[in-house]
Amino acid sequence: MHNHSTPSFLATNAPDLVPLLSSVEEMLRLGGRELIREPIFDDHFFFRNIVRSVHTTAQSLLCLVANGYGIDALRLTRVMFETTVNAHFLATNPEHIQDFNDYLWIKLHQFNERVERHGHQLTSSDHTAKIAKVDQRYKEVEENFPRKERWCKVSFAERATQLKINHLNEVIYFFGSSLIHNDMWAIQFAMNDSKEIELGPSPKHLATALLGAGGIYASAVANYLQLTGLDFKHGFEESFAEYQVVAKGLLNREQGS
Repeated sequence: MHNHSTPSFLATNAPDLVPLLSSVEEMLRLGGRELIREPIFDDHFFFRNIVRSVHTTAQSLLCLVANGYGIDALRLTRVMFETTVNAHFLATNPEHIQDFNDYLWIKLHQFNERVERHGHQLTSSDHTAKIAKVDQRYKEVEENFPRKERWCKVSFAERATQLKINHLNEVIYFFGSSLIHNDMWAIQFAMNDSKEIELGPSPKHLATALLGAGGIYASAVANYLQLTGLDFKHGFEESFAEYQVVAKGLLNREQGS
């Protein structure tokens, strides 16, 4: 992954965060090594792809933090959290995997309906065949989704409880929803002391994004390795322990200031 170990923005505006950023980068470097190893069973490729998506989102988040965009980085912690919760839920409740996969046809059917509703008909033979396939698969799975707006009958809060990080649901997911929709709470949160949103980078909220991302990423990788039966081979556990030391030191300094 791209190395941001000496980010000029952080070094100048938030030097206390440079060690924390470096520790999260190291986790991603070693976690990435774990995620290129071949799973033992074919069905574990499904989970590896989900956790890989957490990894790439974390990479994007680090780019934002390194360049001073904390609010947008926090939006990505919400994405990471939801993906990690779903990965763990599906791993421990495999009877829901089929619904997770089949929901693709619900979403594609809904998308095609919206395209057609607004007069953008795709009439090439290739697109016609694809739409026919979507319609057929939709009919096959539709009855399994009485509520078309969600793929799972178990609420997200219940899924988060199973991962034993439901307290994060109260913070990251709930507040992250405001950030995603950019409602007034999110806009106010992004304002500076002069009640204005700065047109550029800022040191605000960078630590919160990094702290959230580090813990979520570690949970995603650790749960994946536990599921697949792969041993930690590349020092990932040690890198997470180092992250915890750095994070605790930062929090202690902030609480003491």
